[in-house]
Parts: sequence; structure tokens; C-alpha cells
Amino acid sequence: MLSRIWSPRVCSGCDCPNHYSPSTTSCDEETADAGPTFNDLLSSNNPPSPLEECQLRESISASESRVITIDGHVAALKELRQAQLALIDAELEGLDNERGKVAARIAEHKRLLSPVRRLPPEILFKIFLGTITFPTPRTKSYNIRDWWCFHPSENALWAIELVCKMWCQAVLDFPELWSRINIFLSDDNFSFSNFRYVRRLSRQIARTRCHPLSILICAESHQMSDKPLLPQLSPLLFTVQDRIESLYLYLPAADVHFCGNSTTIPAHPQKAHSSLHEW
Repeated sequence: MLSRIWSPRVCSGCDCPNHYSPSTTSCDEETADAGPTFNDLLSSNNPPSPLEECQLRESISASESRVITIDGHVAALKELRQAQLALIDAELEGLDNERGKVAARIAEHKRLLSPVRRLPPEILFKIFLGTITFPTPRTKSYNIRDWWCFHPSENALWAIELVCKMWCQAVLDFPELWSRINIFLSDDNFSFSNFRYVRRLSRQIARTRCHPLSILICAESHQMSDKPLLPQLSPLLFTVQDRIESLYLYLPAADVHFCGNSTTIPAHPQKAHSSLHEW
């Protein structure tokens, strides 16, 4: 049986900790344990003789030195193990980061091959048509008798046209997409300091070209001033009055009377549908 003495060894010309390897020195176990066994003393209660006492002290000293050597070897092995673990952890972290970047690049490149990028305009038209909400959703008002609460939302086409050139071209090529127009009357939408709503409404009407229109004009009483707001729509409505196919009006009395007295929105027998509500 061999007893191995370990000491670290490094590759010549390289100081990388990863290149340390264990080196062992073998010696015959009998040589290592040579010396008196003191079996007679161990099996009795007799005191050691002066010679035996001297031999015992030498044996203890040699064994203690051996323990110190072993402890040194153990400490060196643990230090090497920690160094190796640190290197492995660093390597694993680097590989994990690299894998994440590669996986992200794969996903990014796969998106470039997505069939959505090759959809023909006719299919995009059908998809975009499903994003349009018309007429504006409404629920019964709990505060005002015989009236509605409206829940307007921004036309999704304004966001869709910003996705890419192909989608933008698709929404511009099909005027039918813009032909369903919800108009929400409020002091904010038609204030003299805020022209965004009217400008966007004008752009939508322009994009309908010559397509027949379905228009809903609605208002909520608690958001309306006493001053009629419908006259501010007159220039826009006048330009498209011959194309209005469906017209829904949910208006305060002042604006309803304006409709009745104005030639801006005349009665059209050819309209497919008309609906008028007032409070």
C-alpha cells in the first residue's frame, strides 16, 4: 500500500491557474511507519523505560510533522479547487451571456422571416378592417334619463400606419378603412386652443377619397357647453354630404335644432340608415 504526498505543479512557461496539476510522491507504507510499535506498552499499564520514552517522543514529533504536512496538502488542494471553481464559474457566466445574445439574435432573425412581412395588401386590409370600432360603444346613462354614455377610443389605424412602410401603404390604399367615422363632440376636442382633433378628422375624411361614408356624431351632456359645437363641423360635413350612407346623431337639443335648420346636413332619401337622438 502506498502513501501519496501531493504538491501543486505548474506548466513551465505558463502561470495560468488552470494549468496546475497535482504531483504525488510515493513511499512504502512500511518505511513511513518504520519504528517501534510499543505493542507491549499498549497492552499493559507498565510505564515506558527511558529508551522507550525517548522513542515515544520521537514518534509523536514525527507524526505531528506528518499531520502538519497533510494539513498543508489539504489546504493547497482546497485552494486549487476554489481557483478552479472560480474559473469554471466565470466561464459558465460568459457562456450564459453569449448564449443569451445568440438566442436573441436567432429570435430577431426569425422575426425577419415572419410570414406577416409577406402578407399581400388585400389580406392586410381584412385584418385592419377588424380593428375598427364603429359605431362608438355606448351604455345606458344612470344619471340622465333616456341618454347614453359613450366610450370613444382612438382609431387604431393611426397606430398601424406607423408600424412599417408596407402597413402604412396598405392603410392608405384602401379608403374603405377610413370610411367609418366616429365624431365625439366635447369642449376639449373642439376648443380654439386644440386643433389636433379637427386636423386628424380632416385627414381621415381626405383618406376616404370617394368612398361612401358612415358617420356617428355623439356627445355627452356633462362634457358640453351651452354653445352648439356642431356648426364647427359644417365645413367638413358639407364636403362629404353626398357620400354619407349612414348617419347616427346623439346630440343635445341645440345641435339637433341646428341640424334641422341647416342645409349642411340635408335629408337624403338615399341614405341606407339614419338615427337621431336628442336630449
